[in-house]
Amino acid sequence: LSMARGTIDVRALPRLIRILRRERPDLLQTWLYHADMLGLIAGKLVGIRRIAFNLRCSNMDMRYYPKRTARLRRMLALVSRLPDAIIINSIAGKFQHQRLGFRPRRWQVIENGIDTNRFRPDARARENFRSSLGVNAATPVIGVIARYDSMKDHENFFRAATGIAEARIVLVGRGMVSENRSLAAVLTASGMQATLLGERDDIPAVLSGLDFLCMPSAFGEGFPNAVAEAMACGVPCIATDVGDASRIIGDCGIVVPPSDSEALGDGLRLLVGRSKEDRQHLGERARGRIANEFHIDHSVARYEAFYTEIVHSG
Repeated sequence: LSMARGTIDVRALPRLIRILRRERPDLLQTWLYHADMLGLIAGKLVGIRRIAFNLRCSNMDMRYYPKRTARLRRMLALVSRLPDAIIINSIAGKFQHQRLGFRPRRWQVIENGIDTNRFRPDARARENFRSSLGVNAATPVIGVIARYDSMKDHENFFRAATGIAEARIVLVGRGMVSENRSLAAVLTASGMQATLLGERDDIPAVLSGLDFLCMPSAFGEGFPNAVAEAMACGVPCIATDVGDASRIIGDCGIVVPPSDSEALGDGLRLLVGRSKEDRQHLGERARGRIANEFHIDHSVARYEAFYTEIVHSG
């Protein structure tokens, strides 16, 4: 629709209406707040028989986002009974939106699915990645895979990881570059040394090279893919209790309160202090949990069942 990210362009409405009139879909499913509102308006104007929203977040802290996004969310809560259903990828997200006043005719929880053929332990990729870092097999490597954003709370991680001198810290994601002055200032203030890798398109290989993944987010996560993908690669995780992180990790890692640097630091030291055999066993259990509970085939089957049911209902 040629819209800029994060906003609704009124010129996109006639474009979407033309597409819907041409395609005449049995079901229109929209993704995220802006698309939900735009799709609802266009779908109702065209007369699409079935409309479903899709929400992907939980307890967003709106202090860090434009006021128009907060207004849009309130408007969506008011019209939340107009679509036939709202799909959401986390139980935490469902509860949070209920607290915000969302009252759909139907909630449908469908978790994200992980391709365990793509995300899997890879000994060669592990060796190559660690070689590129210049670390030996005995050095613990802790990774954070997240864009530079207040939601991801890298500062919490920096405070927690300071003093874990025996581990190499690797930061991956948009903004994880030395040119990011804000990040550089925070790193300097914390006194922590970290390897900045920026955005990568080889995340399975990166994950294979880690010993642990940390998700230090302060809020907003729904179903954190980075955690599930790391677990599928046999990498134990420590995460803050945001979104469905604790439900994903289960007893295969560590979950601590958000914004609690002391608890996060204690958890990191506990993981780093485990023996190589314990780490491997924990990673194997983590991979098994993802394969059994959150495999991509499960997600696909749930979407197919939902689409079939809603299109043929009533």
